[in-house]
Amino acid sequence: MLSPPPPTRSRCFRFLVETTNQNSDSESVPTDSGFESIQNGAELPFLEVPSGVSFLWLEPDGTPIVLSEAPTSGFPLGRLEPLEDQDRPELVLTTHRGSHLRINGFPAPRASKLGLKDQLQLGPETVLHMTVYHHPRISPPSPEKIGTKCPVCLTKFKETTRVLACPSCGCVVHAEGQEVEVEKRLECSTVSSECPNCSSPLNRAEGYLYHPEV
Repeated sequence: MLSPPPPTRSRCFRFLVETTNQNSDSESVPTDSGFESIQNGAELPFLEVPSGVSFLWLEPDGTPIVLSEAPTSGFPLGRLEPLEDQDRPELVLTTHRGSHLRINGFPAPRASKLGLKDQLQLGPETVLHMTVYHHPRISPPSPEKIGTKCPVCLTKFKETTRVLACPSCGCVVHAEGQEVEVEKRLECSTVSSECPNCSSPLNRAEGYLYHPEV
């Protein structure tokens, strides 16, 4: 069983790829085509969307790929660009003319925003589920956060404490662990599963913010 590789960003946009024939023929998904396998209830391959502008493409054999540069062969489907500074994770999709993409069952407009749980239909056999892979940022507070108050307990952050940063807005809350005695430990990140500032999912665990049930 393969696990997702550690992401280079705290929040990575990914498409989970669902095909109608993958359960009956798991070997039909190439391992060298830009796919990686994951296990989260059900096994689905994924496509990671890099920072900046990237391109959603179909290879000559019909395999979907996402690349930072447009390839020279295959069929273009659209251009992708993450909105990294938004409170909610979103991707801007600009469709290529003639791609016939559908979003949640409806024809895709020329330009649209894809959010968590949105489905991008490439054809009758392939659906891309938009999701985010979260790698929690637990570390000492940045210099500008030292001396400010935690929005949960209203205690000021110290240089020696550890905080959890929201992947959407950058808000931080206390996330102290075994390095602090239990009676003095501030674990504000466990009080709620939502960010106190923007209400985005706030989770100390690494993994997907959404994974479809297939």
